[in-house]
Amino acid sequence: FLGLLVLLEYLAPGMPYTPVHVSPFYTDYLDTVPDDVALAIVPTGRDEGKHYLFDQTFHGHKITSGVVSRPSRETFAFIEDNDLLRAGASDREPAPIPADLSPSLQELARYNIGYLIIDKRFDLDAETWRTALGGQPVYEDDLLLVYQIDQAHAGEHSQ
Repeated sequence: FLGLLVLLEYLAPGMPYTPVHVSPFYTDYLDTVPDDVALAIVPTGRDEGKHYLFDQTFHGHKITSGVVSRPSRETFAFIEDNDLLRAGASDREPAPIPADLSPSLQELARYNIGYLIIDKRFDLDAETWRTALGGQPVYEDDLLLVYQIDQAHAGEHSQ
């Protein structure tokens, strides 16, 4: 009887799965970036954060969003207080992308956030972000639009 149960277990069909499509930015590009460099990803929100946490299993870098089951009022203070991240918050009151990006970019750079990533998988107008950020992204594919943030370039984004 026990042998029959083991045989049935081996004959059972496999579980269905969903193919994973991860941007090469996460799997290849970030391999050359130091591990202490963090990533700011927009849009931010509870649903999006689950995807970003999965992506993080590929790149291992700190991110500015994720999922917290019982957040305190201070949990999302960093996102709320940075106008650029606030503009990309999908589960907060809508906010416009700031006209002067320098203060927001400088703050991100101070916290060693090296890249601002616009995730195209979600209902976000990537072209509006491209126009607001100006310049050339350091990386773009069908999933992501990526801009590098550093102190030298943070002051160039005043409009």
